[in-house]
Parts: sequence; C-alpha cells; structure tokens
Amino acid sequence: GNREVIEMAAGTLLIFLCIFVFLGVVFLGLGLVLRTIRQRKIALCTRKTVAVVKENISRVHYRHGEAARFYWYPVIRYWAEGREIEKTMSFGQAGSPRYPVGAEVTVFYQPEDPKNCYIENDNTTGLVSAVFLWVGLGLLFLGLFFGIAVFYFRDAVC
Repeated sequence: GNREVIEMAAGTLLIFLCIFVFLGVVFLGLGLVLRTIRQRKIALCTRKTVAVVKENISRVHYRHGEAARFYWYPVIRYWAEGREIEKTMSFGQAGSPRYPVGAEVTVFYQPEDPKNCYIENDNTTGLVSAVFLWVGLGLLFLGLFFGIAVFYFRDAVC
C-alpha cells in the first residue's frame, strides 16, 4: 500500500542523493588537487625574471552540441639560469589572447627546472580550483541536506 510507495520513493531519492554526494566528493577532490598543484608550483618557482610573449597558439576545443571554441595559449621566451627558455603555457583563454605578442610579463621559475614556471598575476589555476571546490561543496551539502530530509520525511510519514 501506501507505505511501500513511500519506501520506494525514499529509496529512489536516496539513489539520487548518493549521486549528489559522490559528485560533490569528486569535485572537491579535483579542486583540492588543483589547489595543491598551484601551491606547490608557487613554493618551487622562487626566481623572478621578465619574459616576452613570442606568440599565441590557438587550439580548438569541441563540446558535444556546441560550436567549436578557440583557446589562446601564450608562448613565452625568457632567460633563466644562463639559458634561453621557450615555453607554451598550459592554460589558455577563450575568445582572444590574454597577452599581446611582444608584451613583457613577469615570470617565476624553478631554479632546478627553469621550464617549470608561472606568469605572475595569472590566477587561472586558482580560479578553476575555487570553482571545483565550491561546486563540490554545494553538491555535497545538497546531497547531505536532502538525505537528512528524506530520512526525516520517511520517519514522519511511516
């Protein structure tokens, strides 16, 4: 009767809530990994130099059901530890390039591995990790909130 319908609905909701919690944990984990990578890079890259943006490479990214988007990745050139380094940065920007060709940017690099570097004031990794962390927390709290609500609702009705 009625009790079986309520139990079945609660069970179905519980499955969805477990999915929310699982996705929340995954997003939180990815956010923490990205944040850790960023903090480690900041800790390792202690030497400062000036780099010049040599060019911006465009790469096409496709998403199912959407038009292709171009992302621009700066290629920088700088001197570090007595040699010239050229590196394509790993985070691009959609739309138009963030740094014009010929622009000078401050770079922090790792003395033992001068190709390991980041551009000062480029907080792309920090923003991405923050989004993952907040989405993860949101999903986790939604899942936990609705999970508690289902148990209270089931106990109140049954």
